[in-house]
Amino acid sequence: MKLKALFTGLMLAAAAASHAQTYPSRPIRLVVGFGAGGPTDVAARTYAARLGEILKQPVIVDNRAGATGGIAANMVTHADPDGYTLIFVTSPMMTMVPVVQKAVGYDPVKSFTHLRRKHPQGRL
Repeated sequence: MKLKALFTGLMLAAAAASHAQTYPSRPIRLVVGFGAGGPTDVAARTYAARLGEILKQPVIVDNRAGATGGIAANMVTHADPDGYTLIFVTSPMMTMVPVVQKAVGYDPVKSFTHLRRKHPQGRL
């Protein structure tokens, strides 16, 4: 019985590996916590355009204004952790909002993972 379970597990792992896709295989959503047309939105759209060129996938800007970016941050923390929903973070979202509001729905330290791209010459 244990051998059959092991064999089934190995077959499932092999099937998953054979169907694995390289990241990204579909468009990426970049959530911005401020309205369209403002300075944060302009910066995010510039970043999204360059990120799309680098990754060879469209990066769609999704504006979710309100609560000094807290609405966007809360939404992203509840998104699937698959790397296809990113957030354009501003300082108030990580410093001021969690202190001023009692229930923001996210922890600025534990709820997010930063992205880092290694420089082609080995520098960050």
